[in-house]
Amino acid sequence: MDHSRLTAAAAQQPLLRRIGVYSVCAAYLLFSTVIAAPAHAESRTAIEIPRADQEHCQARMREYLQITTEILWATLDGDMQTVEEKAIQGVPSRYREDLVDNDNDQPNSTLGQGRGEQSGGMAMRGDGLRGAGEGRRGDGGPRHERMEQIMPSAYQAMMHSMHEDFMQMAKDARDKADPQHTQRQLARIKDNCVACHASYKFASEE
Repeated sequence: MDHSRLTAAAAQQPLLRRIGVYSVCAAYLLFSTVIAAPAHAESRTAIEIPRADQEHCQARMREYLQITTEILWATLDGDMQTVEEKAIQGVPSRYREDLVDNDNDQPNSTLGQGRGEQSGGMAMRGDGLRGAGEGRRGDGGPRHERMEQIMPSAYQAMMHSMHEDFMQMAKDARDKADPQHTQRQLARIKDNCVACHASYKFASEE
């Protein structure tokens, strides 16, 4: 009998037992964690607003989704006029005064005249329909004024940043006409959307 091999095997037994104990403990802790915590724990901040305001915000988000998709397709086609038109649709009308023709200081001829308006789109039209981000007057005055008083400041900052990005996109589409530049701007807007949806959710007021 090889005594050296028996001695080595005996020496390994405490180590093997420790490894076995550690493995069992690790498995127990992992199982306990999975049971104790939901697979998708909700960590977003709830914004409690009336149902009508929730529906308005959700409709506006769908408008932004449509606008950004149409901008992406326009860049793939090299159609920078449509990029400008759609980017303007992403700017609430109260902020559009900066989008003017630099030569004669008059509103650009494409303001509110994109293909979306001609086919029943969402942006400001001659018949008074509002662009993305616009709201009707409620009991507390214009919707945007009421909501600015109740929405978290960080949420508002992301919305204002997106409006500014759409404004810059419209100007650059006219002045630079570079589809790849527009795509980078579009990616920044989408990053903003992702960050907002990861941070907030809407909840109905009781």
